[in-house]
Amino acid sequence: MISIAIYYNVDKVVSQTVENMSQKTLSQVSYSADYMHDSVRNTAYTLFNNANVIQYMYQKQIDYVDILQGVSQLRTWADTNSFIYSIYVYNKKIDMYMSTVGMDVAITNDQFFDQEISELMRQQVVENRRLMPIPRSTKLSLNGVLQNDEVDVFTYIIYDLQSADHEIQGAVVLNIKAEYLKNIIRSLLSKNQTDQSHLFIVDEKGEIIVGSDEGMEGNTKFQNDFIEKVRLSDSNSGNFKTQLYKDGKEMMVTYVTSDQLGWKFIEVVSVEQIYAPLYKIKWITIMVCSSVLVVGLLSAFLVSRQVASPIRQLVGRVTHLTKTKEQTGNQGELAFLSESFAATFQRNKYLDSEVKQHRKSEVLRNYLTYNGELSFHSLSSSFLDNQIRIDTERCYSVILLQIDHYDKLNQTFSRNDQSLLRYAIQNVSGEILGHYERLEIVDLEGEHMVILINPEEISEEQYLVNMKELLKQLQCWSELHLKISLTLAIGGFQKDITEVNNEYFELQHLIKYRFIYGYQSVIHKSMLPVSEFQHEATIVALEEKILAELTRGNFNEVIQSFEEMLLLLKSGTYKQIISALTHFIYVLNNRTMTLQNNSVAKFDIDYEYFTKEITEADTLDEVKIRFVLLFKKIVAGVALKNEGRGQLIIDNVVRIIEERYRDPNLSLNVIAEEIKMSKVYLGKVFRDAMGQSVSDYINEVRIQQVINEMQHSDLPVAGIMDKVGIENKSYFYTMFKKKIGVSVSDYRKRHLNQK
Repeated sequence: MISIAIYYNVDKVVSQTVENMSQKTLSQVSYSADYMHDSVRNTAYTLFNNANVIQYMYQKQIDYVDILQGVSQLRTWADTNSFIYSIYVYNKKIDMYMSTVGMDVAITNDQFFDQEISELMRQQVVENRRLMPIPRSTKLSLNGVLQNDEVDVFTYIIYDLQSADHEIQGAVVLNIKAEYLKNIIRSLLSKNQTDQSHLFIVDEKGEIIVGSDEGMEGNTKFQNDFIEKVRLSDSNSGNFKTQLYKDGKEMMVTYVTSDQLGWKFIEVVSVEQIYAPLYKIKWITIMVCSSVLVVGLLSAFLVSRQVASPIRQLVGRVTHLTKTKEQTGNQGELAFLSESFAATFQRNKYLDSEVKQHRKSEVLRNYLTYNGELSFHSLSSSFLDNQIRIDTERCYSVILLQIDHYDKLNQTFSRNDQSLLRYAIQNVSGEILGHYERLEIVDLEGEHMVILINPEEISEEQYLVNMKELLKQLQCWSELHLKISLTLAIGGFQKDITEVNNEYFELQHLIKYRFIYGYQSVIHKSMLPVSEFQHEATIVALEEKILAELTRGNFNEVIQSFEEMLLLLKSGTYKQIISALTHFIYVLNNRTMTLQNNSVAKFDIDYEYFTKEITEADTLDEVKIRFVLLFKKIVAGVALKNEGRGQLIIDNVVRIIEERYRDPNLSLNVIAEEIKMSKVYLGKVFRDAMGQSVSDYINEVRIQQVINEMQHSDLPVAGIMDKVGIENKSYFYTMFKKKIGVSVSDYRKRHLNQK
């Protein structure tokens, strides 16, 4: 009787534990789905109420430049949210979609690649179900190119009816990655270490929309009456046993329900796998009990030994499933099982903690990037609910961190490695600023991170002094240990927490002044221009002077006037500087076109690409280098504009040098022999046109290539010099410092931050 009692007790414990573990796993998946749903709805409302998006939905005419800017803004939204696969904006008045995927950023309804979305929007109006997920498939996009393959998504539609016939006039469509929920399901199942467990989600119609196994959606293998039983159940959770397969295998079905989504989360586990060790116990117990009636106390002794063996097998099975060490010492098997189940509970609790931390970061990210007015009550409640350590009643300050050379970092490291680097910066930031008790650090999942803090200093001046010193320590640590350069923008004391998003947007503008102050700068609002820009007339005069000197071929005077222009521009705002430089490029383009039309000179300058290089440059030093090369090219063309044959000679020499600069033997003699000319005559023609010898021009091209390689390569300097054809390295070091003003190593450290 004791053995039978043990068997049924263990059976009950195992059954209850398996049920609890399944309920816990399903609750985790349900929580993640609800969290995804809340985040997507918040993002959808934010987009729908955005002033620019409203313009794209309802305006009768949209300029193509505005479309490009709008799609760029939508892609920024999509990139900052890990759930979002793509975003569409629909304008009924012009019957056009704007899309973040595909090569065409704007396309008419009849040519739009996702034709299913129009029918879905009409169905949403009929059913009056806004912002509820619609499971479906859409075309896969890789690097902006649509593929024949499809990707599973959940589609959310938010729209507005403003016509008498109740047609949608404008809508925002968000396609959410179904892979997010699939990865969570697979992760949880992999921790449970069960090979006959299946977890899937069914919608209100009883159709499978996401499953742990590939191809589970729509698979008739799982279309059983138990799904209908779960769907019609009035209980939000429960479990029961059923026969799932045709071979009669019994399965345990556990389910929970999401109140928000109306979805059912179901896990199906083989009963045979759960109770396999207990089946053996059952038959042994029957045999032992029968023997007790025959042989009495002796048989009872043998039974007690036999009962212990299956329990050890169960312990071994639990040890294997939970990946824990086997018990040691005098610890009992049941106590070990109890501790193993408690450890599983603790692991689930840790997962809960990680999810809450992620949700806290998501809440802060949404508030910072929200483009509208924030509610103090809503914000305070949200901070309290998510345990955010910022006192909304006290003054606060925002600090924006930007990773320098982010394009190179993005090309060098995978997304996971980038996340680890940002995580390291977050941890060290927390340690350096540790004496501030109320502090939150938000990773915006790109080149930016934000520090939100309740200052303890009484005055803003003292706070700025202290914070600049601490942030310099952070910059030094990042440079030394991670080889990452950081630029930071510090905001002042702010009293109204509902203005935190506006403060963040102001810091985004402020950090653009890295363009003036350079990499690894710490920028504050006091460093901005305090008066209006008053040098427009002087800038125009310098432009005219530069154009005149270019026409005359006076390179040195051109450089001198351009340096004066840059010095004056430094007193303007970032927008004024970019505007002035863009206007100057436009003037240069007009002048070179005039020169080219009036002579045989061919400048072969792509001003559109050059404008892109200037507007994307990080510092004024980079701007100056690119303009100097442009001026040299223009001066060379002007010098030979009336010498058709001389122009052809110079173009030929320049082409040979730019194509073969990697050849260490390239020289005036080699070029003269190749084009069948006297080296003395060729050297004179080239010097008269370019203002420098062939040898100097070859060295100049190689210097520029070394700079480019240092920007885009991790090779050591010696390796780069070998690559571009430099043999005399000591002479090159001297020449580089003479031309650029700093040594090669100092240039790489100060301007390029290479490894």
